[in-house]
Amino acid sequence: MIRTIQLKRYKLKVDLPILLEAEPALCLDTGEVFIGDGVNNIPLSKQGIQGIQGSQGIQGEKGDTGLQGSVGSTGIQGIQGLKGDIGITGANGSQGIQGIKGTDGSNGSQGIQGIQGIKGDTGAQGIQGLTGSGTGDMLKSVYDKDGNGIVDDAEKVGGYLPNVFALSSNAGHLTATALRNNTTLASGIYTNTGDGILNNDGSVFRNGWWHIIHMHHSDNNGYDAQIAIPLSSEDNIYYRHAGGGSWGLWKLLLDSSNLTKLSQLMNDIGAKTTTNATAPTTPSAGDFWYKIL
Repeated sequence: MIRTIQLKRYKLKVDLPILLEAEPALCLDTGEVFIGDGVNNIPLSKQGIQGIQGSQGIQGEKGDTGLQGSVGSTGIQGIQGLKGDIGITGANGSQGIQGIKGTDGSNGSQGIQGIQGIKGDTGAQGIQGLTGSGTGDMLKSVYDKDGNGIVDDAEKVGGYLPNVFALSSNAGHLTATALRNNTTLASGIYTNTGDGILNNDGSVFRNGWWHIIHMHHSDNNGYDAQIAIPLSSEDNIYYRHAGGGSWGLWKLLLDSSNLTKLSQLMNDIGAKTTTNATAPTTPSAGDFWYKIL
């Protein structure tokens, strides 16, 4: 009796599960046949599956040698082995010889120079300035003989530069009598000759060496002023002024070192001090009066 063996079938290959060991299956959409091993589905050749060998019959009498049977189907190809490890990279080859340098190219020809532009017209001359109304010869050869672009001695006062004008050495030493001159003695810083400083009548006010700052009125009319600073004989500073040719009294310049009591304000310069309860009716010039409460 003939028996038909049918394999398990799947309409779509994507629906094929992992088959059990030796379990066959057919995919109808691709015509492929697979046999499982429990882990993977192994595809079979489309040449078909070899039939199952039948049971061995009872050995009969030895008959004549039968015809040789047909060759069986080729067995399923074995699983491909794992890919081997990548081999070690070979050593770098030697560098090739450098090629010969090519010949330098020739220099190009110089370009043609451009055409020079046309020269512009000369501008009109400006209007000449007005002629000055002054007179005299302001010639450079007369007023700038050293050719430095500055009028000679223009930076000097009285023939001296500003940085030395105030030095007493410019005027030298003057006697006490010469320092009484309040009509023609020029302004300046002077030093006496050690003979002191004088009052208006010529009497000696203070002895010794003194520096005198003299301020002269430009009209030579006797309105001058002086400040006397001692060289070393004492610490006090005095000042006075002249009017109409006569010097006034020397007055003490007060400071913290010489003002110790009220009476000293006049006593130190020889003035009269009055302490009456009422003001004097006939005071003299330079007298000082104060009321004690």
